[in-house]
Amino acid sequence: MEPDSPVPIAIGAVGGSGTRVIAQLLIDAGIYLGSDLNDPNDNLWFTLLFKRLSVLDEPQEDLEHLFDLFSRRMTGEVPSDEADIRRIKELASIGRSQHPAEWLLKRADRFLSGTAGTDGPVGAHQWGWKEPNTHVIIDKLLTFNSSLRYIHIMRNGLDMAFNRNQNQPALWGSVFLGSDGEVTPRRSLQYWCVVHRRIQGIADAHPGRVLLVSFDALCRDPQFECRRLLDFCDISMPDTRLEAFANGISTPRSTGVFRQKDTSQLAREDIAYVESLGFETR
Repeated sequence: MEPDSPVPIAIGAVGGSGTRVIAQLLIDAGIYLGSDLNDPNDNLWFTLLFKRLSVLDEPQEDLEHLFDLFSRRMTGEVPSDEADIRRIKELASIGRSQHPAEWLLKRADRFLSGTAGTDGPVGAHQWGWKEPNTHVIIDKLLTFNSSLRYIHIMRNGLDMAFNRNQNQPALWGSVFLGSDGEVTPRRSLQYWCVVHRRIQGIADAHPGRVLLVSFDALCRDPQFECRRLLDFCDISMPDTRLEAFANGISTPRSTGVFRQKDTSQLAREDIAYVESLGFETR
């Protein structure tokens, strides 16, 4: 799938990693991230189409067609084909563990309504989306669109192990870890490590198209990291606006929370991997 639209930018992460800051930076830089967003700026059309366990069993041809529908909708084209409309409604007809059918139907209504051209990057040179679960299928999406770029946000895995947001380990844990289990800090860190090893491999397979951003580093030196991120997206922002945005970034109080927790329950090899990525573990 090679749409005529400009280069799209995708943002993903393990949930709770600070993706909303990156999304706001791109919005301020003029990138269109969607018309159906929640407070953290997650693209809820992407959630409707792709945040489901069954997406991993989707035939490649069907998954590519769904991504084509998503891309076209994001650039202002409202679905008109009856088969496509039925498919979207089917995806919204049955509730999921984190999204009831009523909520999904609202997303489908928004996706299928409107006039061509009323949604999309009107006057903008780029578009994209932010949805943490994007990383689950980003390897496939990068093959569907050779111009797609992906930003993956990393937050200290030890802090993430004790984070209140454990939606991803609860939903995808059985897939990435190979078995079901209660979401404990140990299992959460295992999930984090598996995800990031996988993303590193995907980045190696797609040179120049995947950017890993440390949220902890962003908080320490926001201007440098924001410039690096914008350079990756091949977009610019006036220095005064960039500086103002960067000055508004602060370190969350939850950073370093692992120091107040019992880390002896975590696997030593997982802690070592977190440290190898440049994060503090003591």
